[in-house]
Amino acid sequence: MILRSSAGGESCPRQRLAARRFVRAVFLILFLLFSVATALPPAIAGDTSVDRQLEKRQKEMEALKKRLLDNKRRIVQVRGRRHKLRKKILSLRVRAEEFHLEIERLQIREIRDRQQIRRVQRAIDHLGTIVDADLREKGSVESVLLSRKAEQALSHMDGVDILPESIVHSYVLSDQAHHLDSLVHGYRHKEHHLEGSQSQLKSLEKKEVSALRRQQGEESRLSSKMEHIKREIARLKKQEGSIHADNRSILRRRQKLMALISRLEKKRRSSGREEVYRHPPVLGRSRFLWPLRGKIIEPFGTFHDGIDIAASIGEKVKAAWSGKVLFARDYTGYGRLIILSHGNHLYTLYGHLDRIFAREGQRVSAGRVLGTVGRGGTKGKSTLFFGVTRRGHPMSPMRFLNR
Repeated sequence: MILRSSAGGESCPRQRLAARRFVRAVFLILFLLFSVATALPPAIAGDTSVDRQLEKRQKEMEALKKRLLDNKRRIVQVRGRRHKLRKKILSLRVRAEEFHLEIERLQIREIRDRQQIRRVQRAIDHLGTIVDADLREKGSVESVLLSRKAEQALSHMDGVDILPESIVHSYVLSDQAHHLDSLVHGYRHKEHHLEGSQSQLKSLEKKEVSALRRQQGEESRLSSKMEHIKREIARLKKQEGSIHADNRSILRRRQKLMALISRLEKKRRSSGREEVYRHPPVLGRSRFLWPLRGKIIEPFGTFHDGIDIAASIGEKVKAAWSGKVLFARDYTGYGRLIILSHGNHLYTLYGHLDRIFAREGQRVSAGRVLGTVGRGGTKGKSTLFFGVTRRGHPMSPMRFLNR
């Protein structure tokens, strides 16, 4: 026993030294292998991982190109709408200028007609004075003629011998009587002619007055029409301003919503728990379920983050894909809102809800009832807002929904 223990005492240090040397050699070999593996070029170390990264980057580039084309189309549509609105305003302004010129022409015609009426009135007054003078002269001539005829009649009734002087006087009287008769006849003819001229001038004055009234009516009609056009231009300008204001508010609301999703995602990551999704949706391949079936009354666009589906109040809203409830509360502009995270940086949004059955942090499967439809959608109707976002950018839900 003593010899065995002494022999064992001599051999133990040697075995320990050999074991240490063996461990050092193993560590050295492992270190060399690790350094060689890390020093290998990417083509030798991981061709498959590089191919996957390149394929992923290529897909992302294609998606970015598609988004760029969509944004360009939307910009062209908005510019087309603005161009049509400006063209309509310009045409209304041209029509207003035409009406203004027409009113000015009518005003000039009115001034001319008034001048013509004044000239006719002056002519009528002048004829009236002439007629009055002729009538006065006619009265004096008739009185003289009557007196002469009376003297002649008295001379015939006396029954005395007519002296040659009286005969001569009677001849003179008869000549004067004939002359006075001719003058009276001439004055009567002139009076008749002046009366006809006066009636013609009065009829002409009536025609000018009626034409002036028609022109005034046409002028008032054109003025009212021009005022209507001015009001229409003001209304279109106000509508354009309200459209710009709505678009700005929509863009601000979209930015706030995207910032909310980003904050919620950062909060989830800061919690230290990595979410694992069994079947995350794949862009361009996966097909979502319809949250509910109905008519799309507001499509996806530049200033609309999703689609509005018409539905009756209280109709059930289902999850389009399995995921986790990221947000389930009231949110300004969207009413009661639910945001689901599905992995692969894809999120679905369900807005304008009446009741919410899901809780934040809860995992739901595709087709699970999330809530019911409420009011507050497009034009105050009962609609469901359904949106899809990826990496902080809204996408058209029609790219994911089954037809």
